[in-house]
Amino acid sequence: MQQLQGLAGKGANQTLTQIRRQITALGLAAKSFIVQVAPFKGAPENMNRAASRRTRMEDLEGKTLPWLRRMNAGGYDIYIRPDAPAEGMAEPLAFVDDLSRDQVLRMKEDGLPFSALIESSPGRFHGWIRVGLQPIPQAELRELNRHLATKYGGDTQAIGWNQPGRLSGFTNQKPSRRGPKGPPFAMLRAANEGVAPAGPAVLEEARQIIRQQEEARLREEAAARADARRTAAFGGAKDLADGVSEFIRTRERFGGEDESRRDMQAALSMLRRGYTSDQVQAAIESTADDLKRRGHADPEKYARRTIETAERYIDQTPNNGNRYGS
Repeated sequence: MQQLQGLAGKGANQTLTQIRRQITALGLAAKSFIVQVAPFKGAPENMNRAASRRTRMEDLEGKTLPWLRRMNAGGYDIYIRPDAPAEGMAEPLAFVDDLSRDQVLRMKEDGLPFSALIESSPGRFHGWIRVGLQPIPQAELRELNRHLATKYGGDTQAIGWNQPGRLSGFTNQKPSRRGPKGPPFAMLRAANEGVAPAGPAVLEEARQIIRQQEEARLREEAAARADARRTAAFGGAKDLADGVSEFIRTRERFGGEDESRRDMQAALSMLRRGYTSDQVQAAIESTADDLKRRGHADPEKYARRTIETAERYIDQTPNNGNRYGS
C-alpha cells in the first residue's frame, strides 16, 4: 500500500495529483465515472440541489475541474463514484463509510486494504476496496457494502451500489467538520491498485447471504400460497380455524402411540362427516409444526398421502365399517 501526502491547500497542481492518484487506484483512469457536487447537510435553502456529470479523466482535467473548484469554493462538497459498466452491473469496488483509524487497520489486517482510502475529516475515513476484476450485479455490491459496514462498524446507511465518496483534494464543507483554519481537505491517505487479498472471499460471503435471503423469501412465499390455498378450501380464515380444531379434537379421541394412525383415523372421520378431501388436507397441513416435530419434513406431501390413503380405504370398504374408527 502506497502512503500519500495530502494537499493542505497547496494549489491546483496538488489537487490534480491527488485526483489522478485516486482515480488510478480505483481503476477508473480509462473508464467513465460520476462526479457530483452537493450542498452540505443543513445548507441554506438558496443553495442549488446536487448536480452530477459523467466524465473521464481527460475531461476532468479540462473543463470539469474548474467547475468543481468553483463549486467547492462556494460551499459545495465534491464526490465521485464509479459509473455503471452495464445495465444492472457495478464495478467490483466495495464502499465503506465512517471508519476510525483502528477500524481501517483492522480491515487491512483481515486482508481488506483500501484501493482508495480518504480521510474525509481528521480521524474519519471512508473508501473503496477492490474485490475482483469483473463487473458484478448491483445487488451483490449493495449486499457486500452492507455486510462490510455491519462487520467492521461502518455506516450501514451508506451502502448503495452507487454510494459516492469524496473526491480528494477538495474541502469538506460540513460545519461540524470545520476547524480553526476552516474546512478540512479530503485527503487520499492510501492507494492500492490490486484486488484485496480477502476481496473474493468477502464477495462470496455476500453472495451466500443473498442466496439465503432468496431461499427464505421463496419459503415465505410458498407458505403464504399454501395458507391462502388452505383458507380457500374452507372458504375463509374462521372456517379454516374451525376445521383445524375439528381435526385436532377428532384425532385426540383416538388412543394409541401411532401418531400417523391417529391422523388417518381423524381424516376418515372428517371425510365421512362431509368434509371435502381438500378441507381435511388443509386441516392436516395447518398442524405443520407438529408434523415437522414428528419427522415429516414436507407436511403438504404427508397430508396429501394421508388423504389419498383415507379415500382409497373408503372406496374399498363403503359398507364394511371402519377399522380406523369413525
